[in-house]
Amino acid sequence: MKGTLNAHRLFAGTDKHNGYSGNLKISAQQQQALRDARDLIRKTLREGMPLQEHVIKSHGLIDQAFLQDGGSISLRPKFRMQGSAVYHTLNDPAHKPPQEIDYDDGVFLPTSYLVKSNRPALTARGYFKAVENALSTMCKTQGWILDTSKNSCVRVKISDLAHIDVPLYAIPDEEFERLVEAARASAEFAAADSAVDDVSFSEPMFKSLRDDQIMLAVRDKGWLESDPRKIEDWFLEAIRDHGESLRYVCRYLKGWRDFTWKKSSLSSLSLMACAVRIFDDFNGAPPKSRHDLALLLVAEQLPRLLAGSIENPVLDDQLLNEEWSDQERTEFVTGAERLYAGLQNALQETVHKGLAIRHLQNLFGPRIPTDEALIDLESEETTVYTYEPRRTASPIVPRTISG
Repeated sequence: MKGTLNAHRLFAGTDKHNGYSGNLKISAQQQQALRDARDLIRKTLREGMPLQEHVIKSHGLIDQAFLQDGGSISLRPKFRMQGSAVYHTLNDPAHKPPQEIDYDDGVFLPTSYLVKSNRPALTARGYFKAVENALSTMCKTQGWILDTSKNSCVRVKISDLAHIDVPLYAIPDEEFERLVEAARASAEFAAADSAVDDVSFSEPMFKSLRDDQIMLAVRDKGWLESDPRKIEDWFLEAIRDHGESLRYVCRYLKGWRDFTWKKSSLSSLSLMACAVRIFDDFNGAPPKSRHDLALLLVAEQLPRLLAGSIENPVLDDQLLNEEWSDQERTEFVTGAERLYAGLQNALQETVHKGLAIRHLQNLFGPRIPTDEALIDLESEETTVYTYEPRRTASPIVPRTISG
């Protein structure tokens, strides 16, 4: 794959000039507003959920057999960030509104599990009720909207531009206490009670949770096994294998999607899964210092992958695009074909820098810089040498998640 123009700096930027990647970042003020809102939600839940214990019991939202055996429920949550903020793929959306910044902060409730079914004694409906009751007054005070329509989370809309999703997890309290005791015995913690008092999970404790006992509360299905660490581990392993260019390509694909469709069922995880698969399958290493060519490489294969079944990278027998309609699939494939054709036109079919920028802005919007100085002429020979040779020393082992 040759290139006529080198647009790497147009995407990646320089020390003095923002590229497309820099323009995709949310501002420092937005980041601080999200962190402040997250911290207030955490504080409200830590203080307010224990007050909901009598409500949960009075509404029969705890397994009655568990109560008859003398069991009791304690609502003392812990927290852990997840999603694009953790993967470092969080973008500022192209169209605000209707698009919004999506921030995800998981709530983990150490609670008793039923011995026979290995399910939490607290019902999923009770968990939602406790969290929503605790957050209701805070949202009214802050002028935020408490959105209870989401099936697998509680959503807090802090503005027309951003929301915080709060998925609700349960872990066995006995397992949690075991980890607390292990943490207390570890020199890693300076204070004996730090593991208990910390608002969020420490990294070692979070990684030590048993994956077969993390349950997600879902409104219409009750409790489902769901380990949020699996996607994180899968993606970070892919970054270790392929380098930071993969992370950037995923951000560029999300930016393309957001600019192309104001509302779309083409999920970020679907785009990430396609990008990782293409990087895995490529005969050689995609260029680490040429984001434009790495993106062109992925765009060439993207229509084919979107036309087929996109497997969930961490859940067997689950497809990420099984709910697409035929019309949506056709629309996404056509859009991906235009993406590849537009990148070809910009990088391979012209030496006119201004025209290349116009091609790229048609694909990604005005956040592509207009600075022609960020584009270089490139010989075919130089472009070829940006790719590393294929590595064949060891057999291919499928990417898996341990545990």
